[in-house]
Amino acid sequence: MSHVVWNSYTKDDFDRNWNDFLTKYGLEGNKWLSEREFDAADFHTVIPCATKSAMEAQFQHVYTHEKFREVQAQFRGKVNCITRSMHSTIGFIIYEVIEQVSNSTFNKFVVIYDAVSRDVKCHCLLFESRGILCRHSLSILIFERVDNVAPKYILERWSKNIKRRHTHIKSSQDEPVLEPRSKRFDGLVFRSHNICEFTSESEDLTGILH
Repeated sequence: MSHVVWNSYTKDDFDRNWNDFLTKYGLEGNKWLSEREFDAADFHTVIPCATKSAMEAQFQHVYTHEKFREVQAQFRGKVNCITRSMHSTIGFIIYEVIEQVSNSTFNKFVVIYDAVSRDVKCHCLLFESRGILCRHSLSILIFERVDNVAPKYILERWSKNIKRRHTHIKSSQDEPVLEPRSKRFDGLVFRSHNICEFTSESEDLTGILH
């Protein structure tokens, strides 16, 4: 490993030495090393943006490749959305987003936008369930000429600048049962984060959660 890292002066040298290293020690299918390769790719390669949106570039800069692809799919999907304002109250605007899902099928979604905090909430609840802004919300933010999303919509757990939580769980080719365990762990972390975010708005709910 020391030879691979320190004696590789170019990218081609590293690729050749790395492949030789994996072959020599029979590590081609090693899950731990594969995760490290994905982590390295997140830092050293860039997935091009699909749109000219500054918001998409914001996610591109901070998210791992895997999560950015999910976000990017929502940016692509907003081209099928038509936005129209329904009515507004003090600081809040209620929009209707009509999404064309086929030649003759249109779905309607209600999106509430806070002009002060730039918070956005869609009734499809994609952010609440998967942690990424939906195409309906993105349509509203772009309509409102928002260049950067509020920090609450960029979740730290998918940032390429932090260590992935599931890497703290021991992984081995001899213990394949731990891979499903890692997935369950990630799912629990995600769900508990949403619960904590909700309950923290109230002293009573926080007490109940404790």
